[in-house]
Amino acid sequence: MFGPTSGISKHKDAFDKLSKYIKSKYGGCLLAMIFSPSSAPSLDPSSLGTKLSLMLQDIKDKCEKLFIQVLAFGGSITFPEYLDKTIRNMNINEIDYIIPTRAGASASLMVAVTHDKMYLNPWTIMDPFNITISIPPGSPKDISLFLAMSELIMNMMKSEGKDLSQQISYQALSLMAAHGTLYEYIEAQRLLNYLDNLIEYKIKDKLKISVDEFKEIFLGTESRPPSHVSGTEAIDIFKEAHIMDEELQKLSSYLEKSAIEEMERSGANGIIMTDLAEVRIGGAIQVAQVFPPNL
Repeated sequence: MFGPTSGISKHKDAFDKLSKYIKSKYGGCLLAMIFSPSSAPSLDPSSLGTKLSLMLQDIKDKCEKLFIQVLAFGGSITFPEYLDKTIRNMNINEIDYIIPTRAGASASLMVAVTHDKMYLNPWTIMDPFNITISIPPGSPKDISLFLAMSELIMNMMKSEGKDLSQQISYQALSLMAAHGTLYEYIEAQRLLNYLDNLIEYKIKDKLKISVDEFKEIFLGTESRPPSHVSGTEAIDIFKEAHIMDEELQKLSSYLEKSAIEEMERSGANGIIMTDLAEVRIGGAIQVAQVFPPNL
């Protein structure tokens, strides 16, 4: 069953087999987004988001339910909302995920924010939301970030009774601003506020547990780090998390392994596939291939 059809590459054969199974059992279409574990592309709205949007435009008219098989890792905190808006405004009414092995930090957030259903193996791992920040002193600053920092300093300087301790505070603030630390602090607050809004408006209603319990698992607390979540644990956290049936497990694993083998062979860092096209990202070669329609 898992040998490729003559003349078809192994990963394309694997994709076709899984796509046919999804159409027959669930009535959906398939998007595969499989990235190299050693050199994965970033989940970002600009480059990857544009590629996905262009590929989805070609299948949207015959795809009310979209299955996304994912093996992906780091990226932008804003990517999940970008992807959700893109797909929903194409009149695709349902987004379901297939996660055979792992969803890294940004992919885990993407799944939590955008899913209607998710299908996992018991050993699948969803990483916690590892929100990082780094703003070098000489890098361009977002205008609202700059204004927020400026307002903070000006408000402190306008305060009454400037004693020696306040003068020292001003000097400390100046040093923090010069070294980017103050920017990082304000940007961190903005990102956490943004994440709180995502959890409140995009994730909360999908949970079996409380928001506080969810945050403790995926964000951690002052006293303990966040946790990796297995597929077995995910079904106790999310209302629509399901363990894959045997056939879905076999076919999705075959696709994931075949795509990784192809990336290792070709030097690509990622492969995105639909029934109509394949795009490879990064590495030694970049390929955009269009497939003939399945008859």
